[in-house]
Amino acid sequence: MSQSKFKAANLLAGTAVVALGLAVAGQASADGHAKVVKNTMDQTSLRISGQFSRQVHIVDDGHNTRVRHDDSNYSSSRFRFHADSKINNDLKVGALAEIAFDDARNGGTGQAAQNAGRGADLQTRIAEIAFRHSAFGQLTMGAGNKAANGVMNTNTHGVYAALPNGLGLQNSALVFRDKVTGNLDRPTAIGAFGDFDFTSRGTRLLYNTPVFAGFVASVSHDDEQTVETALRYSGTIFDTRIRASVGYSDAIASNNDGAQIYGGMLSMNHSSGLGATGGCSYENEDPSAGGADAADNEDPYGCVIQGHFQRKFNEMGRTSLVVEWEHQANLAANGDVGNGYSVTLHQNIDSAALELFAKYTVLELERDSQVNEFDDLDIFTVGTRVRF
Repeated sequence: MSQSKFKAANLLAGTAVVALGLAVAGQASADGHAKVVKNTMDQTSLRISGQFSRQVHIVDDGHNTRVRHDDSNYSSSRFRFHADSKINNDLKVGALAEIAFDDARNGGTGQAAQNAGRGADLQTRIAEIAFRHSAFGQLTMGAGNKAANGVMNTNTHGVYAALPNGLGLQNSALVFRDKVTGNLDRPTAIGAFGDFDFTSRGTRLLYNTPVFAGFVASVSHDDEQTVETALRYSGTIFDTRIRASVGYSDAIASNNDGAQIYGGMLSMNHSSGLGATGGCSYENEDPSAGGADAADNEDPYGCVIQGHFQRKFNEMGRTSLVVEWEHQANLAANGDVGNGYSVTLHQNIDSAALELFAKYTVLELERDSQVNEFDDLDIFTVGTRVRF
């Protein structure tokens, strides 16, 4: 797409969003702030939510130090349109559209030129309709989370900048260098430290059971013929909040060549503010597919352990400290071994619906077939997110 066409397309998209906002904006509240209170159909209520998320990296890749600016792939800037109606007191209908400003896809590499171009950075994350019954659970149709998506991100600390299994995702486009030559034609951080969280989002049919004694079971079937299942638990035992999840994915006849994924996470948060999180995932690849899944390859797997402490020291909001070790193997290539370490300091500012964080990360990668070693990635990140 030419630059002029790209600018025109973005202008039209922006105009449409503004027009929609004006169309659904209703009366002003007593304090003068506009509220979304009306839409074109009286039977359906419509509300808008979302967030803006930014981060800055200072990256030392062993040969030079750069400052990178991007949106956060952990929790990208986005807006959502929620529509709700009901058939009767037991059966309700909801619809959700979520659009991301996924700027991190278009920049942030270790060798990006000055004035690097930006691509079409509007991306549809979710477009779905859900039928919720008070006794029989929820059936969801359309594009969105599959049954096991989020299982490997299960946590009780709630710090978006320290999601388990997310070190590669947050630093996705940064590239490992050859220690001797300094070449950048090596794995990216997301290639070596993938978001090992099943098959993410897609066009699917999803069913969630009602909550029973803290448990919810889910099953989905997607357009690539992958079946996913998950079981989640959330509850409190004595003074400790518990969250646990297990998942299974079977790519029956999809682009994943019949791969099966297993994983589970357990997270605990004591009333003292101390907590811990841990879990592992494993992918059983199909050797009959050949190529990347050949019989002599080793199956990818990964584990993560986190410890955290949280307390509200003042009226601003909760302060959190999260430390993490992440281990992944055979992801970018057979024989790869990656270890990641991070420390995150996170501060909520409740009065402004604002979050601030500072994070230090070290990513190490070893490869059996590599003649020279990779340099470590040392990354200091500061970021912020405001929600509406």
